Amino acid sequence: MIEYADERNKGDKLKKFIMVIILIFSITAGFAKGLSGSQTMFLGDFPLSFRGTFFGGLLNPASGGELERFHFNSFYGTFDEESVLGLGIAFPTLIGTWGLHFINYNTDKNFIGAAGLYKMTGGGFTYTREIAEDVLFGFGFKAYSVESGTDSGLIANADLGLSSFFKAGGIPVYWSFALSNLGLPTSLDGFESFPPMGARLEIQPRLQIFGENFGLTKPFVSLFKAFHPAGLVMSTGLEQEIGIFNLGGGLSFDVYGENYQEQGLIFLSLGAEHDFGKMAISANYTLYPQANYNLDDQKEVKHLFSLTLKFGSVDKEGPRISVNSANLIEKDNVIYLSPNNDNINDYLSLAVELEDSSMVREWKFKVMDQTGKVVYNRGDAITKDQFSLGSFKNILRKKRGALIPAGVLWPGMDEEGNVLPDGRYSYQIIAVDFKGNEAVMGSQVSPESQTMMINTKPPKLETKIANLRFSPNGDGTQDTLLIKHQDVSEDAYWYAKIKSGGTAVFRKEWQDKPSELLEWDGKNEDGKALPDGAYEYSIHGEDKAGNQFSQVITNVLIDTRSPEVRAVAGDNYFSPNGDGIKDTVSLIQQADKEGEWVGEIKDPQGKIVRSFTWNKLPARNLIWDGRDEQKAVLPDGKYDYSLRGRDLAGNTTEQKLTTFIVDNTPPSITLSSTDLYFSPNGDGIKDFIALNTQGASSEDFWKAEIRDKNNKSVRSFYWDDAPPETVQWDGLDKDGKKLPEGRYSIVLFSQDRAGNTHESAINNIVLDITAPEVGLAASESIFSPNADGRKDTTELKISLRGAARAQLLILDKEQKVVLNRELAPQPGSFTWEGKDQKNQALADGHYRVLLQGEDEAGNRALRETSLTVLNLEGKLLLVADRNVINPRHQSYNVMEFSTPVPEPALLEKWGWKLQDKEGRNLDVVEGKDTPKVNSLSWKFGGIRPNQEMLPDGIYHARAFAHYKNGDVLESNAVPFRVDKTGPQVKLDFNPKIFSPDGDGDSDLLNIHLDGEDPSGISAWHLVIEDRFKEEFKGYKGGNLIPKAIQWDGNSNGGQLTDSAEDYYMYAVVSDGVGNVTRTERLPFTIDILVMKTDRGYKIRISNIQFDLDKATLKPQAVRILERVAEKLARFPNYQIRVEGHADKTGPEGWNEQLSLLRSQSVIKYLVDEKELNPKMFKAEGFGSRIPLYPNDSPTNRARNRRVEFILLR
Repeated sequence: MIEYADERNKGDKLKKFIMVIILIFSITAGFAKGLSGSQTMFLGDFPLSFRGTFFGGLLNPASGGELERFHFNSFYGTFDEESVLGLGIAFPTLIGTWGLHFINYNTDKNFIGAAGLYKMTGGGFTYTREIAEDVLFGFGFKAYSVESGTDSGLIANADLGLSSFFKAGGIPVYWSFALSNLGLPTSLDGFESFPPMGARLEIQPRLQIFGENFGLTKPFVSLFKAFHPAGLVMSTGLEQEIGIFNLGGGLSFDVYGENYQEQGLIFLSLGAEHDFGKMAISANYTLYPQANYNLDDQKEVKHLFSLTLKFGSVDKEGPRISVNSANLIEKDNVIYLSPNNDNINDYLSLAVELEDSSMVREWKFKVMDQTGKVVYNRGDAITKDQFSLGSFKNILRKKRGALIPAGVLWPGMDEEGNVLPDGRYSYQIIAVDFKGNEAVMGSQVSPESQTMMINTKPPKLETKIANLRFSPNGDGTQDTLLIKHQDVSEDAYWYAKIKSGGTAVFRKEWQDKPSELLEWDGKNEDGKALPDGAYEYSIHGEDKAGNQFSQVITNVLIDTRSPEVRAVAGDNYFSPNGDGIKDTVSLIQQADKEGEWVGEIKDPQGKIVRSFTWNKLPARNLIWDGRDEQKAVLPDGKYDYSLRGRDLAGNTTEQKLTTFIVDNTPPSITLSSTDLYFSPNGDGIKDFIALNTQGASSEDFWKAEIRDKNNKSVRSFYWDDAPPETVQWDGLDKDGKKLPEGRYSIVLFSQDRAGNTHESAINNIVLDITAPEVGLAASESIFSPNADGRKDTTELKISLRGAARAQLLILDKEQKVVLNRELAPQPGSFTWEGKDQKNQALADGHYRVLLQGEDEAGNRALRETSLTVLNLEGKLLLVADRNVINPRHQSYNVMEFSTPVPEPALLEKWGWKLQDKEGRNLDVVEGKDTPKVNSLSWKFGGIRPNQEMLPDGIYHARAFAHYKNGDVLESNAVPFRVDKTGPQVKLDFNPKIFSPDGDGDSDLLNIHLDGEDPSGISAWHLVIEDRFKEEFKGYKGGNLIPKAIQWDGNSNGGQLTDSAEDYYMYAVVSDGVGNVTRTERLPFTIDILVMKTDRGYKIRISNIQFDLDKATLKPQAVRILERVAEKLARFPNYQIRVEGHADKTGPEGWNEQLSLLRSQSVIKYLVDEKELNPKMFKAEGFGSRIPLYPNDSPTNRARNRRVEFILLR
């Protein structure tokens, strides 16, 4: 079922339109008056345009709808001496339905008198068209000549109408609106403007009350509002369908006139309709009794008859669909496809023809998987407009159908362009015409849907020939070659050939599966024996989807010479140490002649250490336990085994058959680690766990596994030969994701070819990125250690959690450590008496207290507080709210000094002195006001009274107070620093060319960042910036800068950098008073990265630059390609696929073509300029189909524009 429009939205618009019309009728109703009798008579028979009678088009030209058949309409009515006859036709066209009608009205002139209308003759036409979904527009024109008893005239006018329906509570409500008799009226004796100009509104809900078999019940109301002359005629009634019959009746009267007293209110109707297929007939009879009608008076009744003949049939059939498949439909009624780009059955190709008696509104091509899910859907559809003012532009527009293609070409992909997996699918062609008729077609053999099978896997089998040599000499021994065919994957067409020198000497074909055993007697197809020599056996299969399989076995030998020895050895490595693993070695040997045979095993010096003798034939299965004739295990080494013999005819042979390798030495390695704790959080401290290997033996492989606490492997490392001396693990799993905190183990394992194994493990490795919790608080921030019993000490309350080590440092004003204590890593307290490390009393002043906690993984936390030592002996105690000031920074440009002062009322003057580092006065500033409290205070912003800003350095402030009795008190000197200069920062790194490709060479970039500032470091930020000047990787920290930072090439989001990328590095360091230092941008380059992937080695480069929209290399690209050439020269035996990729800008077809041209341009440079072998390369262009990043920004689009080199064996 095809759905097009939302009927609720349509219904809402149409309801609003009806309400506007009703409002207009209500406003103008007060100006109406009665119509004359002939005016009312002219309104027709049953006063409802929906009935499809002759008068329907005159009431509303849109009422008839768009027809499918040719209609012939006739009408006859009589009332007293009056009669009217009407004839009409209606027929459909491509732009709408046209209708023509003729009317003749007559009455007895003597009957109506001198002033009555007695004759009217004329006709007109109507045009109906659907202009929006379910909305019909109609236009009608009519012209009549009229005569009365004393006058004659001409009528010419037009009608405009709309007709539609909406649903109210699920009930369809049909409505029509028309503007009638617009144009030239006529005025005859006793008439006002005939026929009346006005508007008609009809509303008819259609109810299913009595069940579907009984028909619809259709109440209605019809209003005709005449504007000239003014009047209002209302009709209301009910229709009921009963089978082919339609009964109707109701009331119709002139609301403001008296005419209903003459013609009557009641009208009744009986209709019938029957469809004969190619023809339909409908008839209707309506009567209007006079108002004073009764059976005794025998008054006249208005009788109205109509008959409609409909010729032609209604279109109830869907479009005709013809589908011809260019693909072969197999005997099992299945189309087989293999979309693998081998140009064999890659596409489903269909020739499609769609025909319909009207037009095709919609068609679609659908592909379903075996569950019925639609995986591909394409087609075209014409949707109808919703009703609006713009709908009227469709009045004369020619209908158009859906765009129908000549064929369908499907590449076996889904909606997103992905190749579908192998399996069973089906397709349908669906077409729908404008009548809503639907047709479905699959193919000629499967009309409903055509089954397809996608199969991209070629047929296969395993061919086994136990012995490639045979002697067809009729001696009964190995006279035939036995060829076994096993594990055939599917039915296919198979054929085999045996060739000699490129010429086929024997052929065999199979239609379904090859025979399990093919026996060849060494003869050609003519039965002639073939000469000794080398032959080639080949077998080829092709399935129904066009997938092919071929296998060639060479060196099939016919050899009739004697004697001949054959031997088949398994794995020659073994370890005869009694551990049950490869304790013996075996050899399958065979001789084609009986005789005396001797097998000998010799050591590397050629000495025979073990021998075997046989009569007739040597033992087929030789098993050696690695021991000599005395049953002693032989030392490790290589031992040759040879077989010599003599047949009955005296022919001899001697042949070395194999070399056995005795190896009882297991792999060896020493595994150690200096630390079992690490914190891979990017702070440059213990970001890796380092494992040291020593004395590793050279083996086929070594494997290291990282296992979690549940012994589950989360990451693995593999090495050929031997592992590196240092193995680093960065805390990531096999997918590059960060692992949770916890305990892990590392297991190192190897097994040599002889079956000897070794396993070493380091357990209880702790991954911890959570810093310890540290708290520091002082009971007294200012104290006086003068043994007076008052605040002689301060107690430092220490809280530690999760720390393995703790250290307490106290620094003086010169930032010199005066006390250093190693603390137990647990909560507690420390009482300080104001003494230094040597238990000597410290001078008065300000001291910094630092508490640092560090756990085993290197996570650190630091807390700081300030203490003041002050021994007041006849001094003022001056303090400041800070010890560093930066006049240029809003947050640090003011410091406040304060001192308690005794007896402030006795002060004569007070002030303070600004002194340099050596205590020389720079400025003396006197206070202006006498303090009212026992305290002096002032603020200083680093600006001298002469408005000069103090240069960087250490200064002192000293308060003084002069009393009226001559006493003078001075305060202690409070030192402070003016700091307007940022930190001194050094930034360096190595190596200069960075190669994070996991090969153990320059995999880590070692970064050294150092910052110093007298105000301390408050924050640092190390930025690695890509060529887009965007941060690719960043490290941040607080007041501690790590001594070394190691970068593994991954971005903040975990993406590894591309090859040949240029980067810049810089650091931003802030001190404690807002000064910031930014280093210069240091450039460095990423080497060409050769990454090992599941598909082979891969090189990915995103900044090989070309001219805009061209494949011409820019000069900057040459430098990169020179380095690529150096890397590729190391892989001469690899096939290199050069893949071009683009972003999603522009048409995809051009993107794919341009990316292919660019990959070809790269190959041309490598071949022409760097002289690499052109057979190594293959170019492909993928356009924007394989993006690495979303194409949502210029940066990501630039990264997606890349060239990748895939190295394949």
